Amino acid sequence: MGLVGGAIGKKIGGVLLIVGSFLSLIAGGLFGILPFILLLIGGILALKEKIAGEKTSATTIIAVVIILVVVAGVAYYLTLPPALTPTPTITPAPTPSPPPKPTPTSAPTPTPTPTITPYPSPSPTPTPTPTPKLTWREVIAWQGSGAMNTETFEIIGSSWRVNWTSKGGRDSLLQIFIYDENSNLVGLAANIQGSSSDSSYVHKEGRYYLKINSANMDWTIVVEEEAPIDTEPVGSVMPQNYKVVKTWSGSGTKNTEKFLISKHPWRISWEVSDGDVGLLQIFIYDDEENMIDMAANVMKTADGYSYVYTKEGKFYLTINSANVNWKITVEEPQ
Repeated sequence: MGLVGGAIGKKIGGVLLIVGSFLSLIAGGLFGILPFILLLIGGILALKEKIAGEKTSATTIIAVVIILVVVAGVAYYLTLPPALTPTPTITPAPTPSPPPKPTPTSAPTPTPTPTITPYPSPSPTPTPTPTPKLTWREVIAWQGSGAMNTETFEIIGSSWRVNWTSKGGRDSLLQIFIYDENSNLVGLAANIQGSSSDSSYVHKEGRYYLKINSANMDWTIVVEEEAPIDTEPVGSVMPQNYKVVKTWSGSGTKNTEKFLISKHPWRISWEVSDGDVGLLQIFIYDDEENMIDMAANVMKTADGYSYVYTKEGKFYLTINSANVNWKITVEEPQ
């Protein structure tokens, strides 16, 4: 029996060694010493069996196994790591959102009422203004044989012309100068010697007068304008009434006394008699003995006049004559 008990004790110790080794592989740590404990117990049991000479019962074996299982369970529990207590997550209280600001509501934009554009009525076709028919007509004319300044005349047409006809020899002369009403020279219409007939044009309306310088020549000068056929020419725009300022008569050369002119334009008229071939020249001087103009330059019996466009003041005349009797009169507007 001792041998059997020892054998059994060895078997139990072997079983316990295998079980302890398996647990050591699984759990490690404290279970690493279980084979030695189990071997020790098995050896003790075998020794007890040998000493006592008693047979080990099955109950004893089961009890040993239970004890071993309990000890193994306790040992496994002791080797477990302590359980971690989860830290509670503190959820912060939500920050209260500020109440939304009320969005200002704009007043509704009124819908514009569409403007109804009336369909345009067709414009009536304007009746074209008929172009007035134009014609050339006489405004004023002069005839003479010496020098003179004409009266002022008015042109209403856009174009006008100076027509002249002259009769004279190779030593004769005719010059025609055009001045506006302010005595500004506008142009020279003619400058010829001997007999001739021609025209010179001016393309502007207004008021004008002519200065005619002639020697040894008879001439006829006519001013015409191109104007609507249904209008009348204006002609001379000089004052209608003149009064006599001074009169002289004689047959030779002299300087007159000074005389006062209070209105202008004033004029000088002359009469020449008693001589088919003679000379009469009239020169105008102001109060300071400056020559203003030559009023007359005739070489035959003739009557004539000349306008003076100098302003008011004191004047005198220088009369140069030969082989003629003359009468000279100075007049001014009333």
